[in-house]
Amino acid sequence: MGYRYAVIGSGRQGTAAGYDLAKFGDAEKILMIDFNEVKAQTAALQINELVDRNVASGYFGYVRKSRKVELILADLLKGVRLFVSAVPYQFNQELTHLAVRLGVNMVDLGGHTLTTKQQLSFYPISDKSGVTIVPDCGMGPGMNISLALYAMSLLDTPKEVFIWDGGLPQDPKPPLNYFSSFDINGLLNEYSGKASFIRNGDVVEVSALSELELIDFGSQIGMLEAFVTSGGLSTAPWTFRNKLQRLENKTLRYPGHCNYFKVLNDLGFLDRDLVVGERDGAARPYDILRRILKLHLSSGDKDICVMRVQCTGEKNSKPAQAIVELVDYFDPSTGFTAMQRLTGWHASIVGQMAAAGMLPSGVVPIEMVPGPAVVAEARKRGFVITEKISYVV
Repeated sequence: MGYRYAVIGSGRQGTAAGYDLAKFGDAEKILMIDFNEVKAQTAALQINELVDRNVASGYFGYVRKSRKVELILADLLKGVRLFVSAVPYQFNQELTHLAVRLGVNMVDLGGHTLTTKQQLSFYPISDKSGVTIVPDCGMGPGMNISLALYAMSLLDTPKEVFIWDGGLPQDPKPPLNYFSSFDINGLLNEYSGKASFIRNGDVVEVSALSELELIDFGSQIGMLEAFVTSGGLSTAPWTFRNKLQRLENKTLRYPGHCNYFKVLNDLGFLDRDLVVGERDGAARPYDILRRILKLHLSSGDKDICVMRVQCTGEKNSKPAQAIVELVDYFDPSTGFTAMQRLTGWHASIVGQMAAAGMLPSGVVPIEMVPGPAVVAEARKRGFVITEKISYVV
């Protein structure tokens, strides 16, 4: 007898999560839930075709603060072992409350550290039996942290961890050399505000779009730029404060991308509070930029996702360094982009661990999900993850 799963949100990432649950999660039934029932049914059909069995079905349902909607979701989630929240982070607090009330395990795609902290405060980790909820699954935050934990496990005493990750088009088009692989609001959210890092053992804030550097990823990928973006480490800086001397995460793009957005930021286009004009002519530059990007940022399937983690510390009482790298490409056999695979499949992997009782009860930070176990599951799915340990002279 298998598990019943649900995925709330039937977009690209939700569909990829549903597929992985169907293929690897001992699934008896998967409910694809969306406010657009046709979209949910289309996602279910795609999953069924890929796994060659009728395991997924599409249903109408969405997250809103109303008693009627809550009852619709509560009825759909009866008997479900785990659900994946693949909707915007604004709904995850409400879904966390619903998961606890119904006794259903949950993972979400997060991406907003304040919301994650609110979830952690609402339902702390406990030795008592209960549901498991893991926020901030996905590519970053998510898989980037799992890879960092794996790199840390390769040394006896990890001290400094540096993470670089990003999703890129295989065929970049100027001027931004980027295409829309996930929600524009999420992208602009990463490019504004501040990131939380660990430096000298303590948590510090660093402005987004700062500390630009170039990194060589070899002949196949070439030179990429890396710069600070917000939210990529979730709550890890607070968890590893005074345990690591340094913990940092930068986003990878093709060279030149960061400077375009730095100019836009300097002009106020990333400030959600800025309003220009008066009365009927008043507008937020942020909204104008968002509409322009939706028009002009090409969307596509043929992408590449790159992750590299460098961990320095000690092994066998000697200074050592571990480098872990993951590079993934659009998969024509499933039609999934690399971003879908890394985001949706990571959420599914962690969700399956929660459903199997491998994680504590309560809201579990992503950095407390065992990295080596996640990497082992990722390798089963064909992800190419390389590692190299060297002693530092």
